[in-house]
Amino acid sequence: MVFFLSRAKNKNQLFCGNVAKNKILKEGIGKRMTIISNITDELNNPGLSSTRLSELCTQLQDSVDSRYAVKDEVELIESLSYHSIYKGVDLRINNDVLKTIDCYFRRNVHDYDGIIQALISSLQPLLLKGKSNSELQEQQNLGLKPVLGMSLKEDQLKEAWIRQDGLKSIPLFYVILLHIKRKDVSTNLSWIIPGILNILDDTTDLRKIKLRGVFLLQTALDHTFMHEINDSKWIQFSSTGLFPLFEKTLINMCYFLPPSYDANETLAIWQLVFPTINSLYKVEFFNEKNNYQYHLEKFMSEILLQNIIPRASLNYENLTLYALETTATVLKMQKEESVVHLQRLIYVLGEYIVRNPFYTTFPKLVSKALSVVDILLTVCPHERIEAHKFDILSLILITYDKCSQENALNESIELQCKGTMRGLLHYNYGMEDELSTLSNQPRFRLLFESL
Repeated sequence: MVFFLSRAKNKNQLFCGNVAKNKILKEGIGKRMTIISNITDELNNPGLSSTRLSELCTQLQDSVDSRYAVKDEVELIESLSYHSIYKGVDLRINNDVLKTIDCYFRRNVHDYDGIIQALISSLQPLLLKGKSNSELQEQQNLGLKPVLGMSLKEDQLKEAWIRQDGLKSIPLFYVILLHIKRKDVSTNLSWIIPGILNILDDTTDLRKIKLRGVFLLQTALDHTFMHEINDSKWIQFSSTGLFPLFEKTLINMCYFLPPSYDANETLAIWQLVFPTINSLYKVEFFNEKNNYQYHLEKFMSEILLQNIIPRASLNYENLTLYALETTATVLKMQKEESVVHLQRLIYVLGEYIVRNPFYTTFPKLVSKALSVVDILLTVCPHERIEAHKFDILSLILITYDKCSQENALNESIELQCKGTMRGLLHYNYGMEDELSTLSNQPRFRLLFESL
């Protein structure tokens, strides 16, 4: 009898222990749910400061191993996504937020598709409505052409969209493009492409809307399509037929120049549009090297050398600096293929930059011009450099002489001039007599020392 009473007592203790454990577990889950709910509410507070946002991101990263219901995690990721791009005119990414979102996506491997689909469902009602798929199909070979007169319906739609806080859809759109899987792209193109184009086609706010459309396009090209680009199982960008439409739109934006636009606005446009154009060419022609090179050459020749650098010249230092940086980047990408630009580039540098009487008052431009010449000497075939050796020598000598005569020859520029001259002389292009004469002239003696 005692034995049976003892077993009964033990069973009762075990039952009570399980009840206590379940109670503790439920309390723990309840506390975690309360914490995530409070964080989500705080993230949705319009008055949330950047400092507090950073603190919340740190807190969420530290507790990433805690388990939550999928519904609560979707709400958390959505609320975080609205902060992935800083508010304001300048386009700036919040890397703390993106890192936190990545943590929660990585740990939810089994629920990944469900989370993405839930985010898409939240995004679609927020998108700017405009062109339908059928209208986009008609426009593919035409580009985004402006319509004469006012489109009252479109204006009203955009005004209503902004009033209803539609701008916050852009950072959510961005996060979805970063995380959507390649296998799901084709089934979602029906809203991705119109969504990007309707923002890209905006004419009411260049910085807050139109440029963010360019940013979304760049994200789609670099992440949505570029990832696993050689995987033939999934849709390729080239098969969408959208290349002419996007190229025309982006090329048109390259001509948003002063005085029609402020120089700083133009620079903001170029800093986003130029890399996006390259991404577009990469994705469209990823297995067609000749076509890719052709389009790069066309961009360099028609946009940079024939239009932007001559028009900006020394009137807009920041624009010319960025144009020369882009020129240097394209030269490095094209390598020996850049020889097609050699003659034109030497002419443009001489005519629109070095020859300018105020050239030496812009030391950054002096340095950047010499850097471009250095890259030409490195990437172009030596036989073509030899054909233009005296043109290149002239650029170096005029730069050095101008800076020397006008008290603008600081140590940095002097070293750059010597370095560029050394690069020119490295392959012995048969200029011994001319160089001997020049080195004996007092104004060039220092330039030829230690060469």
